Amino acid sequence: MTGLVVLVAASFPPHGLGDEPGITFQRSGTGPVVYTAADLDRDFGIAAVEVKDHVVGETVVYRGVAMKDLLPAVYGPGWHGLDELLITCLDGYQPSLPVEELVRHDAYLVFERADGRPFSFEKKGAEVPLGPFYLVWKTAGHSVTGVWSYQMVGMEPISFAERFPRLAPPAGADAMVHRGFGQFRKHCVTCHKINGQGGDLSVELNYPVSVTEYWQPDYLERWLKDPASVRHGAKMSAFAPGAPDRDERLAQILAYLRAMAQNKIPPDAGK
Repeated sequence: MTGLVVLVAASFPPHGLGDEPGITFQRSGTGPVVYTAADLDRDFGIAAVEVKDHVVGETVVYRGVAMKDLLPAVYGPGWHGLDELLITCLDGYQPSLPVEELVRHDAYLVFERADGRPFSFEKKGAEVPLGPFYLVWKTAGHSVTGVWSYQMVGMEPISFAERFPRLAPPAGADAMVHRGFGQFRKHCVTCHKINGQGGDLSVELNYPVSVTEYWQPDYLERWLKDPASVRHGAKMSAFAPGAPDRDERLAQILAYLRAMAQNKIPPDAGK
């Protein structure tokens, strides 16, 4: 993976040395670089960006910098050849973001609202801070579902296949399965494990028994569409509500899960 990136040769000036919170970008070879909001303003200039924010639940104008301006400065002109970026949030939440999404869409790293209102949102009756940094997406007037990470404090390039080899589809898997793998990476892996690899917020889905083997197909699909309709008090969010291609994407995820049921690898394999 590192061979795909041409790192910036010039050394960075000191960043984030005061009390202002910063975001740390891990880099191979040249060491990490930290940016505060003041650093971003100095090096890139701050833009106002209007987004349809499904986390906050309204259209908001934020202030921040375009990721397409920031990433070349951090990782060099070959940044788009990276595989994924592992995001780290204050609470330890670590979603993985395919760099392809950053190439295809316009993402911004923001740090405040343009209208001066608190940089936070209400969740279950409590105000939750969005800062120090929040990743938002702007695409032609409609919302982009996926990684809207708030309370961001770090980013690190990773090779998904190298970091999570037991999640990869089996050899010979068809295009439907590979598309489902992409959907699983985008929507599910931050919470769920396959063969012992993935998130810690919910249950393992494949080893030793696949979820496709102990759930009836209709109920598994219903669970993904509306967890609360199957289990009272379910904390899992519904999959891609309102997305026009929701059924197609669900079918892809189910195809991936069925394929992985035939590709069970003990979580301690290779240790």
